[in-house]
Amino acid sequence: MRMIEGCDIMGWVENKLIRNKEYNKENYEQILMRVRKGEKEKIKAAAEAEGKSITAYIMEAVGEKMSKEQRD
Repeated sequence: MRMIEGCDIMGWVENKLIRNKEYNKENYEQILMRVRKGEKEKIKAAAEAEGKSITAYIMEAVGEKMSKEQRD
């Protein structure tokens, strides 16, 4: 195990992962989405073309649709 100034790196990394998991559980929800074969690659390519992650791309599209529906 690597040590830096008396600090156990693996223990620190494991604790960080646990803290991140707890934070995410308390502050976020998950949405599972299934798409037809080949659609994921199309969405990924479109997101990358705009310099965004798939999640950011989808969330932007959802936000735009919700805004439009509120105006109508």
